[in-house]
Amino acid sequence: MNNPNFTPCKTVLYSIILTGALLILVEIGARLVLATSLATGASAPNVENWFHPFTGWVHTPLTKIDVSKGSPEKKLIETDADGNSITPFSATSPRLQVVVTGGSTMFGVGSSSNATTVPSLLERKINQTLAVSAEVTNLAQRGYQSFQEMLRLREHLLTHHVDIVVVVSGRNDAYYSMAQPEPIFATIPKRVWENAVPFVRDSEQGKTAMTPFILKNLGIGRLIVRLTKRDAESRKPKAYRALTEGSKPNDPSNIESRANATVQHYLMMKALADSVGARFVLVLQPTAFTWSHYPGKVSTLINSQKDLEGHRTYENRFYDVLRSKMTPLGVIDLTAALNGTDEPLYVDYTHYSDQGAEILSEALLRVLEPAIQHGFAQKR
Repeated sequence: MNNPNFTPCKTVLYSIILTGALLILVEIGARLVLATSLATGASAPNVENWFHPFTGWVHTPLTKIDVSKGSPEKKLIETDADGNSITPFSATSPRLQVVVTGGSTMFGVGSSSNATTVPSLLERKINQTLAVSAEVTNLAQRGYQSFQEMLRLREHLLTHHVDIVVVVSGRNDAYYSMAQPEPIFATIPKRVWENAVPFVRDSEQGKTAMTPFILKNLGIGRLIVRLTKRDAESRKPKAYRALTEGSKPNDPSNIESRANATVQHYLMMKALADSVGARFVLVLQPTAFTWSHYPGKVSTLINSQKDLEGHRTYENRFYDVLRSKMTPLGVIDLTAALNGTDEPLYVDYTHYSDQGAEILSEALLRVLEPAIQHGFAQKR
């Protein structure tokens, strides 16, 4: 028997109201769960790297990045609006523009603050010791190798005047060559293929499950993403599999070809500097593996003493090939710049303590002084 109080119109209306009320309750519940520790990764993640279309990634602009490296003291490096490590020393109307490229050692990993990174110390010394009004821009990014440094420099030169380009590099190329011997990874590291490439491939095929609005604005969407994150990681497609079949990490037979690729990237960087009339200075960076007081203890990032020796042997062989190939570039070899002291100059196998950064910045100042004094005479 039909209830006369429930006409078809009323039934539809009540159904809509009940469905809306249910959705509101689900949304409220999802937001409550997100506010508790019940959801995986309930707190918003601190995104330190943004995807970049041709360098793979760049540090998030206007953020603080943890560079403590296991130190009990919290160490943070702040980035500017371009994602660059800030060089806080300020020169009034600088007449000399210097850029420094490199990886995490130049970015400031291991340094106690922005003021104690190598580029920041170099900037202060140029201004104070040489009495030259100068600004140093730190283009270094953690994990970058020479190809990415070249792209980052190219991007910067499109919109900025530069007088001197200083490249302090070498370690990351040696590391990637050892750990990821396939030729393609001389340009973009494997983790870009592991993360960004599969995601883009899925998007190209219309496999995105939810719209950005749902992901960003609705609690239920964000909750689903949080709860399924680990499962998604386990099902991540290996787009680079064909590129890595039969790969043998720590295979010294690839050193020659990979070092040649690195030299080509430095030649590209020099050509870019030459094209805008900038002086190009290439510096082979020191690491704990090139240090005369090579540490006997195992690094926190390397699992055994055998592995530690393997890294040291491979890097030094890679550096030897670079030295032999980079003569036309006028490479400045500062791999021994930190020798001659028992001070704790490294926080691990490659990143400098404040003391180490101070010594290296002094060495860089001596390298750059002739170019500054003779080629870029400034009002004193």
